[in-house]
Amino acid sequence: MPNFRYQAVDSRGQVHTGTMQALDARAVQNALRQHGLMVQQVVRIPDAPTPSTTQAPSATPDWESSAVPPAKMAHLLVQLRALVKAGYPLSESFRQVANRIAHKELVQACHEIAQKAAQGVPVSQAMQQYPRLFPAFVCHTLYAGELGGYLPGALERLVQYYEQWRSIQLWSIPAKGCLWITIVLLPVVAPFGFGLINALGRFTGTETYGEALRLIFQGWWTAFVRIGVPLLVGMLCAWGLWALAMRFEAIRGRFQLSTPLVWGFADWVRAQSLQMLLYHLTRLSAVGLPPATVWETASRTVPNPAIAGSLASVNLAHGERAEHLDSALARSGMFPPDEVALVTTGIQAGQAVEMLQRLADYYQERSQHALRMVPAGLIRLAVLLGLLGGGIALALIYLGWYGQLTRFVNEWLGTP
Repeated sequence: MPNFRYQAVDSRGQVHTGTMQALDARAVQNALRQHGLMVQQVVRIPDAPTPSTTQAPSATPDWESSAVPPAKMAHLLVQLRALVKAGYPLSESFRQVANRIAHKELVQACHEIAQKAAQGVPVSQAMQQYPRLFPAFVCHTLYAGELGGYLPGALERLVQYYEQWRSIQLWSIPAKGCLWITIVLLPVVAPFGFGLINALGRFTGTETYGEALRLIFQGWWTAFVRIGVPLLVGMLCAWGLWALAMRFEAIRGRFQLSTPLVWGFADWVRAQSLQMLLYHLTRLSAVGLPPATVWETASRTVPNPAIAGSLASVNLAHGERAEHLDSALARSGMFPPDEVALVTTGIQAGQAVEMLQRLADYYQERSQHALRMVPAGLIRLAVLLGLLGGGIALALIYLGWYGQLTRFVNEWLGTP
């Protein structure tokens, strides 16, 4: 008979969690109602994962990317979190939210997920049927919440992540604007000096004002075709190659960890990812799951694909040769020795959960500090792009005018 993990609330508002054997999810709900409990969540406990079914997140093509913008994803998750906290079953929460989001694909997906959840299918498993909408790390995060019985907390972490991403996207608008202005205007402005020289060579001294403007435009057009068009094509090709490279999540994940021009962004990515790992390690350890299962589950909740792949490559032994979590932390290479020693001491003293929580709080503070630095870094990047584009344009204008003026005067005077 299958096992189910449930979460329910009594008449005093106290949350009860536990496991129960039953034929299906409906039987669990009926049994809990007979005890006067309002059911919030009932999910079937999956079979214990084996090493053969473990797959590194780096092999997943859509680990972090999604067709849903961060703002709309945060809008969805914050409503789910509120309804689950208020005591609504997860199936009902999805059904309610489906009518309150402005995204056609999400509306249909939420209705179908609600139907499957009402039949006892784990929400994380139902969400995996929509890989374009729900990234793999989101599904694994909800799976961890289902497995550990802390689904509201798992939703809370996802809400914080997407709200912070939305804030970063808003602050990145000036930098993106300066980049596109540079790409579009630099090829137009750069040939201006060469165009004036070409126009000057066509003047005879008898042209009217309109004729002079026509000659200047013709001169600029000649220079634009010769210089501006190749420059524009080169910049668009470079941008296209960059955008194509960023579609590969392994490349994008590593680039996020080494962004040199945006203060705080790489620190935020790393601290946020490790904070989410430690949070899930804490919550899963608190319910008494084996360390290997805890590590395998928590390592898949990390948003950054590069960090997630490194963490998932660390495997803890099962059974009699089981290792503790401090061994995984040390072998991952993500944590300094003093932080690993903190967890080791906690394990020896029987306070592993408390020590993991301390580390999670530390990385939470670090991610918040890094996030406060990101706006200044993005503004600096915008200014740098503007100065770089303007400087290149002025240099080409100077080269086109003053670099060719001596030659033009010599040709006009007929001097050798």
